[in-house]
Amino acid sequence: MLLIAEKVFAANGDNPYMYGMLAFGLEECHRIAEAEEYGRQAIALKRDNRWAHHAVAHVLETQGRLEEGISLMESLSDTWEYGSSAFYGHLWWHTSLYYLDIENFAKVLEIYDTRIWGRAKKDNGREQINAIALLLRLELRGVDIGSRWQEIAAYLQPRIHEHTLAFLDLQYIYALVRGGKDDWAAEMLESMQTHGENVLPYARPTWVEVGVPAARGMIAHARGDWKSAIAELEPVLPDLHSTGGSHAQRDLFEQIYLDALIRDRQYHKTLNVLEKRNASRSNIPVIQRELANTYSQLGRSDEAHQASQLALELSQRY
Repeated sequence: MLLIAEKVFAANGDNPYMYGMLAFGLEECHRIAEAEEYGRQAIALKRDNRWAHHAVAHVLETQGRLEEGISLMESLSDTWEYGSSAFYGHLWWHTSLYYLDIENFAKVLEIYDTRIWGRAKKDNGREQINAIALLLRLELRGVDIGSRWQEIAAYLQPRIHEHTLAFLDLQYIYALVRGGKDDWAAEMLESMQTHGENVLPYARPTWVEVGVPAARGMIAHARGDWKSAIAELEPVLPDLHSTGGSHAQRDLFEQIYLDALIRDRQYHKTLNVLEKRNASRSNIPVIQRELANTYSQLGRSDEAHQASQLALELSQRY
């Protein structure tokens, strides 16, 4: 995306959509400051520029600029009403991530019920993914989501043999297990394996070496089998970018791996993941809370106290 945008940008300097395309390509290539610059230029040229809203949302989420993200996205949300319902839901999904990190879970559930699943075309895969990805994050934070998994799972049978992207399949299969459709999940895993064996050669490693093991890991986590989840996910995490999705979306898989490590009391590995996450987003209460617990379990009491205090300060701030 970035290469294409850069090649044609000079001839399209008056086109606001060009700036948005360039911004998202820059963000996904870790050129965050440039991405924000071009994204905000795109919005200045045309306020109703949803792809640019999306690019800047990624920047602010990546940098943990939570309150700024909420303010920006909600100030532009009136323009989302005209577009596709899937992108409408996805922009609200991004907005909900800020509320998730400030731990306003009631607001996240409200957005889910009224803006995401509540407004979704429920047989649309992209809209199903918006809903699944948010429910999963809520459960990882310990939020009781009631019967919402069952509501989604009922619509997922058409996804079993679809295999558009392994990234999508990993979330569908998790929702099937959590929604009580274990037979559909088993059928889908077998179908993924068959698809991987028969897909074009360039795509085979993504499915066989990454997608299928990751799917087994997702199923294991959904069933509470932490050791199997770790064993399946740990080797493939560095290669999950090949399955599709964006940085913000794929972060879900690291969160699942981290949750399994914590639950299985593997504190040295937990600390490695948490310290990496803390280096880029040190103002997230849950990261500090988990760091405090991990430091405590490892006997590092001073660091545990510091992280606990920061977690408290951040919770009070938000």
